[in-house]
Amino acid sequence: KQTGKFIEGIVIYTAEKDPAVESDVRDIFITDMKLDKKTGSLIITNERGEKFRFDIQTKKVTKE
Repeated sequence: KQTGKFIEGIVIYTAEKDPAVESDVRDIFITDMKLDKKTGSLIITNERGEKFRFDIQTKKVTKE
């Protein structure tokens, strides 16, 4: 049954906020997300080319 309720949020990375820069310029967007079937984790890449691994079981995020 769909409830429309938010279940859980996960922080993959945080972007430092510089008040001197417009908010839309400060945003760093995710550009790619792939499932690593061998490890059961998500590989997430942002627009800066930074890669992060999110372990679905432990919910741990590590930078690659």
